[in-house]
Amino acid sequence: MKKTKSLHSGTADLKQRIIQTALLCFIENGYSTTNINEICQKSNISVGSLYHHFKSKEQLAKAVYIEGIKNYQAGFMEELIQTSTARDGIYSIVKYHLKWISKYPDWAKFLFLHRNAEFMDNNEAGLIIVNNEFYNMVSRWLKDQIKSEKIRRIPFDIFLCLLLGPCQEYSRVYLFDKVITDIEKTSSLIASSIWKSLSI
Repeated sequence: MKKTKSLHSGTADLKQRIIQTALLCFIENGYSTTNINEICQKSNISVGSLYHHFKSKEQLAKAVYIEGIKNYQAGFMEELIQTSTARDGIYSIVKYHLKWISKYPDWAKFLFLHRNAEFMDNNEAGLIIVNNEFYNMVSRWLKDQIKSEKIRRIPFDIFLCLLLGPCQEYSRVYLFDKVITDIEKTSSLIASSIWKSLSI
C-alpha cells in the first residue's frame, strides 16, 4: 500500500510540475509559439513522460486553465465560509480576489487571455464540476444572506456581476501594467462601493 501511495504522490507531483512549467512557458512566450520540447526541457522530463500525462499541448493548456480556476475557487470558498456576516463576506471576497491576482499574476493573466481559447471546451467535465461546486456554494451563501435580510433580493447572475465585475476590471488593469491605485486601497474602495450597492 505504501508503495502505491508513494507512486500516486510522485505522479501527482510530476503533473503539477509540468502544469507549472507550461504556465510559465505560455506566459513568457505565448501559447501558440510554445512547443512541447521547450516545456519538457524546462521540466527536466522526456517528451514521452509528458505525453503519458497529457496527450497534446491543447490538453495541457486546458489542464493549466482548470488548475488555475480550482486554485482561485478553493481559496474563494474557504474565505467565504470563514466570514460571520454579509458585510464581512463581501469585504473578504474583494480582498481575496485582489490578493490572489497579486500572488498568482501568471495564472491570472493566463485565465484572462485564454478564457475563450480554442483549447477550452465549455463542456469539459473537469471545468463543469469545479464551477458547479463553486456556484452552488456561493449561491447558498447569497440565499442565506437574502433570507436574513442582509443583502437585497437580487438574481444570482447579477449578484456575481456586481461582486466580481469591479474586481475583474481592476485585475485586468493591474495585470497589464496600467494600474495607479495600490491593491490595499483599491480593496477597501471597491468593497465599500459593492457593499453599498448590495446591502439593505
